Amino acid sequence: MPVQVATGDKFRDNCIRLLHKALVGSSQCSEEEDQRLAEVARHVEQCMYRDCNFQVNKHYKDIARSKIWNLKDSKNPELRENVISGNIGAEEFAKMDSEAMASKERKRQNSIIRKNSLANSIAIVDLKPIPMDDPDPNERKVTFSDRAGNRIWSGSDMDTST
Repeated sequence: MPVQVATGDKFRDNCIRLLHKALVGSSQCSEEEDQRLAEVARHVEQCMYRDCNFQVNKHYKDIARSKIWNLKDSKNPELRENVISGNIGAEEFAKMDSEAMASKERKRQNSIIRKNSLANSIAIVDLKPIPMDDPDPNERKVTFSDRAGNRIWSGSDMDTST
């Protein structure tokens, strides 16, 4: 049964309908459950609207699209189930960003990407002695450079046993 909406704004009404459709998904539910999910959709939309300073602007539209897309994501059924069951409340869901809505697998992949990115951005690719006019041949100086050739550390090698 189509959800009844009357916010007075065409985009907001459509957002509620799409949120409701995403919450229902492909499953069959009773009329009572359908009405409960319609209320959840209305509450989520009201929270989003409030968080966007009661304006339907680009930010509101982007948030709405993100919520609907994430609820429909077949690779992330846990999000939809948690919103339906109430484990994630409407207000909490309305405030969630893409990272928070991501599936466990996507969060794991994002973590790996961040770690690799950080490691690559500070990778030491050049370890070489610094030419010096120091008369002490037992003290060596080394420098570490990043990929761009910028010196990130330079100092004496404390191990003189080699």
